[in-house]
Amino acid sequence: MRKGKILYTVAAAIMAAALILTGCSKVSEDLNTHLATENKASNLSTTISLNRTTATIEGKGARVEGSVVTILDAGEYTISGELKDGQIVVDVSKKSKVKLIFDGVSIHSETSAPLYVKQCEKCTITLNDGTTNTLSDSEGLVYDDSSEKEPNAALFCNGDLTFKGKGILSITAAFNHAIRCKGKLSFKDGTYNITAKEDAIHSSKELIIDDGVFNISCSDDAIHCDASLIVNYGTLNIEKCYEGLEALSVTINNGDIRIYAQDDGINAAGGDGSSEGSPFDFGKRDNPFAITEGAEILINGGNLYVNAQGDGIDSNGDLLVNGGNIMVDGPTDGANGALDHNGDAIITGGTIVASGNSGMIECFGENSTQNVLLVYFDGTIAAGSKVEVKDKDGGIVLTYSIAKKSQCAILSCEKLVTGETYTVYVNGEQQAEITVDAVISSNGDIPQGFGGPGGFGGPGGFGGPGEFGDGHKKP
Repeated sequence: MRKGKILYTVAAAIMAAALILTGCSKVSEDLNTHLATENKASNLSTTISLNRTTATIEGKGARVEGSVVTILDAGEYTISGELKDGQIVVDVSKKSKVKLIFDGVSIHSETSAPLYVKQCEKCTITLNDGTTNTLSDSEGLVYDDSSEKEPNAALFCNGDLTFKGKGILSITAAFNHAIRCKGKLSFKDGTYNITAKEDAIHSSKELIIDDGVFNISCSDDAIHCDASLIVNYGTLNIEKCYEGLEALSVTINNGDIRIYAQDDGINAAGGDGSSEGSPFDFGKRDNPFAITEGAEILINGGNLYVNAQGDGIDSNGDLLVNGGNIMVDGPTDGANGALDHNGDAIITGGTIVASGNSGMIECFGENSTQNVLLVYFDGTIAAGSKVEVKDKDGGIVLTYSIAKKSQCAILSCEKLVTGETYTVYVNGEQQAEITVDAVISSNGDIPQGFGGPGGFGGPGGFGGPGEFGDGHKKP
């Protein structure tokens, strides 16, 4: 009996093993088939030619219905031509990646986003060198998903989005945003001319600018990120906006940045960027002076000019300056300041000149390692005034001109030496004489601001409003 049971058990085990092996073989076969299909799709190379009212497609993975082209498979798609009232839709599987090559594209839509990446893990847009590409929408845009109010931009992406190439992309957004990305957004290169009714560029996740030229005019935020915004290099010309750069955290490592803002120039704050109220509307905020967790502005280098009617540089957390040439023509009203911070404000290097009204002045803190001068002018000096800081031998430590009337200035640079005395001149007339006897030195009171004491500062040859001294080198 035992022998029979053993033989039966062994036979059963052998059969089970055979079934398992057969099942594994079937699973492996299905997986290989799936991967082969996916790989084949990702290797698709299709050409889409837009012909004003429709399009022709050479290759697989896309279809055309009237003036709407829908991309259905992963792969690479080269697009050229014009659609007078049409749309490109990317609607692939959630894990698929699509590469769009713009080779002279012009798409306008009266009713939706000209480029709508409806579903895609990652979309890469290459702007071919020497090409100009345009996207534009109208005020009559109709949401594809009314519950989510999407798409709400001329270029809308549900997923990660990367731009590269040395071509030009011009976007006119009459309805809402110009570029709206619900994933990670990155710019590797290219030139972007953007006009938008609301935000020019808006990302829900990390936003990285490695390089590129950005010419922006909009009615809300120029560049907004719900998470972290990092500028590694590039040229940002923000001629009109409500706020310039806004994110939970803003890091500037290099680049040439010029911002003209109706409110804050740079703002580290939480939220989705909806501009609620003015600086006076404290009732609309839980606590305007509270520190927002994760909020930070970090400036490591680059050339930065800010002309703001609100706060010039405003952090709901810390403000850290380690380098760069920074000039702020701050507010003329007493409810804002050239610098504003709810946490610590520390400067360890670089050059900064921040001028404006003295009503809400805030300075760098005593934990700074680079000396700061807080200068109160004799009354209000006029726009266009030339300010000079000279050492005891008459050598120029700092010279710059202001674009707006000002009552005070925060100045800091490596040339300010502890124990030395400096004289401040405005249009050739002496305004103040200050001895550097502490990290923060002043000819008046040093304010104990919401983030603690501090000061504005900066050397370098600022020849005129927003003009920087020595240029910087691309890393």
